[in-house]
Amino acid sequence: SKLHWEREETMKKFLIFLLLIPSAIFSNGEDLLNMAKYFYLENDYYSAITESMRFQCLYPEDKLYPESMVIMGKSFFKTGRAELALNTFSQCYSNFYSTESGQEALFLSGVVRLLSGSFLYGDVTFRRYNFIYKDGIFYKESLFNSGIASALAENYDEAKRIFYEYKSLFPEGSQEVNAVIDKIQKEEKRQKKSPAIAGLLSALIPGSGYLYTENYRLAGLSIATNAALIGLAYDGYRKNNKFQLIFFSIIEFSFYNYSIAGAIKSAKEYNEPRDLNEELLLMVKRRF
Repeated sequence: SKLHWEREETMKKFLIFLLLIPSAIFSNGEDLLNMAKYFYLENDYYSAITESMRFQCLYPEDKLYPESMVIMGKSFFKTGRAELALNTFSQCYSNFYSTESGQEALFLSGVVRLLSGSFLYGDVTFRRYNFIYKDGIFYKESLFNSGIASALAENYDEAKRIFYEYKSLFPEGSQEVNAVIDKIQKEEKRQKKSPAIAGLLSALIPGSGYLYTENYRLAGLSIATNAALIGLAYDGYRKNNKFQLIFFSIIEFSFYNYSIAGAIKSAKEYNEPRDLNEELLLMVKRRF
């Protein structure tokens, strides 16, 4: 209705008024942006976003505009909104690629993708940065993160190639890189479990596949459950109780199949380099 529309318009004007009131206490855009930085450093990310947006609204032509986008993007990520962070960084890079903030935006896009589990896209982003900004201020960190991304994607040969290149370019970082290469080589040598063998063992003796994958808690639970159900079904057979026999036989058949599927899944999980990945993610050069 017209009355409802008028109320909405009045509310919008009032909110804009509230948004612009604090600007009177700032002499220029730099003061306002410094307030956004302050809130970010104090881990008050929502206020950092608000002040960054206020700056962008009041000073759309200011030379510090790209920096405000970087602060806002980092704050978005810190509040768990990775997509908004990526969109903000993408706009910053696209519109201000020749600035330091534009470089940082592209670099941080790779970091966000890496920390969000998109290892391939993270690696692509870092390679893009290294190609465009060969003498860029984030080249060293980007090259390192590219190696981390390849390792997280389990492309260990490529990861080691990148880290050897990193060592040749930045010998002062050799100690850290050597530690990463050592972790990768240990993972490559770690004996893996066969999902087929795990499934076959559980097919022969329900739960034994878990023993093979060293998942002893589930092994004990599976063996005990299947043994109990088989015992109850046999008890029904011994007593000529058809209902008990059929009922527990059906349940046991379900648990039997689950023990096979579960053992196969357990073998795949055993083979995943979870410990290595956790350590690698902690080593990512973040810049926030």
